[in-house]
Amino acid sequence: GATSYDGTDAQVKLLFTADSTDGSYVGYLICKAIGTNIATVLRVWLNNGSTNGTAGDNKLIKEWSLPATTASATAATQDVRIPIDEWLNASFRLYVGIGTTVASGWHINVGQSGKF
Repeated sequence: GATSYDGTDAQVKLLFTADSTDGSYVGYLICKAIGTNIATVLRVWLNNGSTNGTAGDNKLIKEWSLPATTASATAATQDVRIPIDEWLNASFRLYVGIGTTVASGWHINVGQSGKF
């Protein structure tokens, strides 16, 4: 899992890059378990468009608990919706990481995004 709190961990992944001219708005993230997982935490960093390997280029903006999940052929795992409500400046990025290693993983998608 991504154990750093500064966004520099190798397990932190790029999720979204704002429009290079106008920037972009991100309303929320939707997290969907892809199977059976232990409980963990999702961390979201706002990056200034430079390398996320430099701690000063990242700002931790959200931490959200993700529940333990069990894969089932008859019942859906719940979606976890995380409010972001942030305007990202041109070329700014969102990076995400989960705190512990999970068995199946999570899909993280950006909702209500775009440039105005």
